Amino acid sequence: MVNTIAYPYAQTNLLTQRYHYQYTPYQGPAFLRAYLAQRHTFRDQLISIRERLLINPTEEIAMAEEIRQAVLGSSTQVGETPLKNHRCTVTSSAPGERDFQTRSLLLDLWHVAIYRMQDFDRTCLPWTNFLLQRYEVTKRLYVGYGADLKPSEGKFDVTGNYALLAALLAHRCIASPDIKALNTLLKLVDLLASLGTELQNSLTQLTSLVAAEAELLAVEGLFGQHEVAP
Repeated sequence: MVNTIAYPYAQTNLLTQRYHYQYTPYQGPAFLRAYLAQRHTFRDQLISIRERLLINPTEEIAMAEEIRQAVLGSSTQVGETPLKNHRCTVTSSAPGERDFQTRSLLLDLWHVAIYRMQDFDRTCLPWTNFLLQRYEVTKRLYVGYGADLKPSEGKFDVTGNYALLAALLAHRCIASPDIKALNTLLKLVDLLASLGTELQNSLTQLTSLVAAEAELLAVEGLFGQHEVAP
């Protein structure tokens, strides 16, 4: 009989109850099986949602498909490229030089990651590392930050921001092995999965799907490298 356990990190709403990922007892292959089962279920639910959403594409769906193409190399062309036409307003400055809205920053980062990748390390990598570090420390992405890089607004429940950052880190992991980015990606997908599939909007749902698919590819690739068979 195969020993089964529940995957513990996506069972409660992680926006209302932060998980601090302290050391836990070693649970071996059973834990890996529980993780994979949870992620495959989450991914499959979002795949069904994507199939429905693509029947009547909106600008947000088009944006999600741009992201999907960049990360996974496959998408449904819907005739619009809102990220290509996005005008960057935050990444023209360095972190600590101005206040900003997190969504605006994330859309800037995605525009550069897809359409000006040659500029990403110079103009955007410090901003990406700031968001990664802020999430790792607080398990929150606040709606806005001041020039002092402290939250300027108390609201942190905009789920689209977590999904956009998760997909951005997925893009980083797919491009080249990056354990630090993958570690944060795992936690972000935990959070998104903990909210269920009825997330905030179609952009959140479809970018969550991209993040979950890319995470599974990266993790299963590590299993293959180390001959792990959960």
